[in-house]
Amino acid sequence: MTKFKISVLKSITIAFIGLSIVVLTSCQNDDLIKNTEALSLEQEEQYLSEDSDGNSSEIKYTYGPVVRIKDNFSKDSNFSIGKGLFSRNSVTTDWQKINMDHLKKLSKNAHISFTNGNDLLHRFTRVLDKGTTTPKNVCINDYKFGNGGQNPNKKYDWHAEFRTKAYIYKGDPGASYTPYKRVQGTASRSERNRSGKRKWMSLPGQWRIETTNQKNWNVTGSISTEVGGKIGVPLVTEGSIKVTVGLQAGGGGSYSKKITEVVEGGGIWVPDGKVANWELVERHKNYKTKWKTPLEFKGYVGSDYGKKHHGHYFWAVSASGIFHEYTGYYGIQKEYIIDVNEEYEKNLRIRAWITDN
Repeated sequence: MTKFKISVLKSITIAFIGLSIVVLTSCQNDDLIKNTEALSLEQEEQYLSEDSDGNSSEIKYTYGPVVRIKDNFSKDSNFSIGKGLFSRNSVTTDWQKINMDHLKKLSKNAHISFTNGNDLLHRFTRVLDKGTTTPKNVCINDYKFGNGGQNPNKKYDWHAEFRTKAYIYKGDPGASYTPYKRVQGTASRSERNRSGKRKWMSLPGQWRIETTNQKNWNVTGSISTEVGGKIGVPLVTEGSIKVTVGLQAGGGGSYSKKITEVVEGGGIWVPDGKVANWELVERHKNYKTKWKTPLEFKGYVGSDYGKKHHGHYFWAVSASGIFHEYTGYYGIQKEYIIDVNEEYEKNLRIRAWITDN
């Protein structure tokens, strides 16, 4: 049985471009490479390659043992599925008191301007739904819009806040592995058999590879501008790790977890005069999730009618009604969509084949 020495060093880094880095070191140690005949040609795959003249030839690949990159993914511990949602995988930002900057940004995705007095007077009247009489003003926290009157919010403790909530509404664990491909940044190694007889040959030296489990995301949806700030979204395949996602359509980013492995072996029977070739290949699964990310509102928006209106001078309506474009108050809800793709269950192995030169 092949002795396949592996050492693992782990670190975590944030990166927008994840590249695999490989250092090839020379190490001939008979104690590490023994009894390789047991590998023989148990796993073979055939491929067609073309030379510079376009002539095709058959390549027979032999694969060494798999090195499985450990990750923290556990379907049982990460998911609780109910009513079509992954109910344990939802996150929120802190509640924020709505200020003037928020009102300007919220206006960019609405049919009205939340800083325009006339627009707010008519919006308030519609949500209150007590006739067509408009109030003298509409007051959102400390801001008063309209034609005079008092701000009743402080007296009646009316205030309006919002936050962002993200929850998974679709998850695809990617049941199939990607095809094996050469690890990015690595080069193949080769050695000719000059022994005068058929010989069992293994990879000369070691492969020390620094590879990554790459995660990336992008933001789309019906909210075109940044309103909700940033939200920490947990990675499905990384347990407690969260990434910070800026909530702006067209935005995105990536996260990578570095793993260092030392790989040796990769034996193959080589006829006399032929060349043994080795390269490092990897495959992985992709977990794809979609996060719906709407805005939530709570509290009240106040108004002063200047005279009694249905028995009261001052009225308040829910903030969810005033900002109904974002809350689904009338059946339509604007929201961000965060698409996340996570590599997991990465496998590394050496691939060997024979050529004439």
